[in-house]
Formats: sequence, structure tokens, C-alpha cells
Amino acid sequence: GYNLKEIAEYIDIDYATVSRVVKKIKYCFKGELGLTFKTVSDPLII
Repeated sequence: GYNLKEIAEYIDIDYATVSRVVKKIKYCFKGELGLTFKTVSDPLII
């Protein structure tokens, strides 16, 4: 069993990891592809 606090903490940790990865991807795509990648990815990020 999980309680609400544990779930919230897990989601928060998970979200932090995902956002770090997204930032790294965005950083990698800076330059020529930057604008295109940002345009494509922005609607997917809530």
C-alpha cells in the first residue's frame, strides 16, 4: 500500500527527473534545430 504522501513524493521525484531530461534534450537541440525542436516539443509539455 502507498499513502498519498508517498505517491506525491514519487510523482514529484519522477517529474523532476523528466524535466531534467527534457532540458538536456532541449540543450542538445540548440542551434539550427533548436527552433524546430522547441516548436514540436512545446505542445507536448504540460
